[in-house]
Amino acid sequence: MALRLVKPGAHRPAPERAVIDAAAGVAAGTAAEAAADAVVEPQDVDVDGRSQRAYIGLGANLGDPMAQLCNAVVAIGRLPGTCVAAVSSVYRSAPVGYLDQPDFLNAVAALDTRLSPQALLDALLAIEQDGGRTRAFRNAPRLIDLDLLLYGERVVDEEHLTVPHPRMSGRAFVLLPLAELDPACVVPGAGPLSTLAEGVSGQAIECIGPLVAD
Repeated sequence: MALRLVKPGAHRPAPERAVIDAAAGVAAGTAAEAAADAVVEPQDVDVDGRSQRAYIGLGANLGDPMAQLCNAVVAIGRLPGTCVAAVSSVYRSAPVGYLDQPDFLNAVAALDTRLSPQALLDALLAIEQDGGRTRAFRNAPRLIDLDLLLYGERVVDEEHLTVPHPRMSGRAFVLLPLAELDPACVVPGAGPLSTLAEGVSGQAIECIGPLVAD
């Protein structure tokens, strides 16, 4: 099946609550609210102590990618001091770098979190590990991939953490779902999302619908 390019906003995201409840099999209003009220360890709280809007890129191309994306959203929503505010549609995209592997399913989640950027990244890596993620080689197939794309307007350049994500500006499978959630987004150091999206207009990508569990 040939991939086709779709414009930002062509498919609106499903409500985040429906995604979490369907994937977790819980009654509405329990999982995310409990996580948001959970105690955040002092060393994990962001420096200004306030909740920050962060965006997480999700991807998978092994096993049952749709289920794995759903499970990852649930796990993120259970992080202390964190609430999933919205989830984009799911997009199907061709692999990058190493081409001899299945197409990916990708989405972006918007979070409100009191975790610091480093604590959030550490939590995402732990979710990846719990989901069976291995790193055999660069751009290898994966059961789940979670990237910290943006953290408020923060710019972080540390040994193990770079925000904004250094490669997000050239990836349609990041920019298009992000545009669903925040069309007016300006990526620090890179520019308006609308301008960046023009630069990836030739990349093949297909919106396949909302993120829902079977």
